[in-house]
Amino acid sequence: MFNRRTQRYFPPESLHFLIGYNGSRSAGHAIGMGVKIGHGDDPVRPKETIGSDWALVSLNKRLGSANRGLPILSDLPEDGAKLMLGGYQQDHPLLLIADTQCHIDGRFVDASGRLLLRHTCAGTGGVSGAPLLIDSCGGWHVAAIEVAGEMGIAGGIAVILNEAAKSRLLRQ
Repeated sequence: MFNRRTQRYFPPESLHFLIGYNGSRSAGHAIGMGVKIGHGDDPVRPKETIGSDWALVSLNKRLGSANRGLPILSDLPEDGAKLMLGGYQQDHPLLLIADTQCHIDGRFVDASGRLLLRHTCAGTGGVSGAPLLIDSCGGWHVAAIEVAGEMGIAGGIAVILNEAAKSRLLRQ
């Protein structure tokens, strides 16, 4: 969301979302109306505030159907839990690419005290913002959101979404 060239966040109305895009047409199109940036995000100190490196974009209309959204995992996934990362990467920006054979490799906190997951999913630049999915209780859930990849190896860092689960873990 942060444009390093201009040193400003992209305006919401410059963000366009397509659903069902096939290279020439889409099933739906929406435009950003508002953006909520993670509390404490500081693009000047990205490593220290990586746990706040997320944004929620409000759209001008609904896309898809109500049953297409995935719930956020209510508990923290265990180390070693199997995951899947799917997103649009810079080397193939119009093609959804997924690593379906990865797992959680550990947890850590950033310099601001925000909890993050380390994982073994492969992804290139551009996959930031993609969901880390986990099959839990008989259905797919969003476990975290990708914020950084590892250089030269399959792996990355993801932000935990469930604040209640994070709070329980940090108190332990």
